[in-house]
Formats: sequence, C-alpha cells, structure tokens
Amino acid sequence: MKHLTKNRKEILEIISASKKPLNVKQIKTQVDFDTSTIYRALDFLESLEYIHSVIFDNEKYYFKDKNGNFIICNSCRKIEAFPVQSISREENILKQEFGFLPLSHIFLFKGLCRKCNT
Repeated sequence: MKHLTKNRKEILEIISASKKPLNVKQIKTQVDFDTSTIYRALDFLESLEYIHSVIFDNEKYYFKDKNGNFIICNSCRKIEAFPVQSISREENILKQEFGFLPLSHIFLFKGLCRKCNT
C-alpha cells in the first residue's frame, strides 16, 4: 500500500475492522493522535479509494468496501451495515433502460431501529 504512514495504517485498520461506518469522533476514541491528523489521513485514504464515505445529517462516515448497505435510525442515530444478496436485477435495469454502468452503490435506509420502534 502506497505511502501509508503508521497513523494512516492504524486508521485504515480501524475502519477495516468495523462492521459499521465510523465518523471522526468514533475513530478518535481508538487512536492516540490529534483530530487534524485523523482528517488528513482519512482524506488521503479516501483519495486512493482505500476507504469510502457517506454523509448523514451533516456528518461524514467512513467505511472500507466500495459498496455500502446501511440502515440508520432516525431516533437514536444508530448506523448498521446489512448484507445485500444480489442487485443484478437493478444493475441490469440501469444498464438497459438508462445506459448507465454502475461502478459502486450505497443503499441507505432511514427509519426506526428495533429498540426505538417499540
């Protein structure tokens, strides 16, 4: 991996190990360096596509895979990743009807989690 300093590697490992997207505050609780270093490392990692991001409620969240499938609770703001078995049908529609070649995707469902829904 090109130009990965110790701090960049540490942040990449944290994001890679997480089962859900993380924001800077969440990453900061796991590292020993300042917030500006975290932002610079995240910008670098994202520019090389080692990580990806999504913005929710004016907050940027980072994740490893280029395709993201997330549920976000509108009440407690909990974010979780969920597996998608196949989107080949949707990809075919995009190709055939719109002439669009998808390179990645983000599915984002907003609603209420099990705890907030009861």
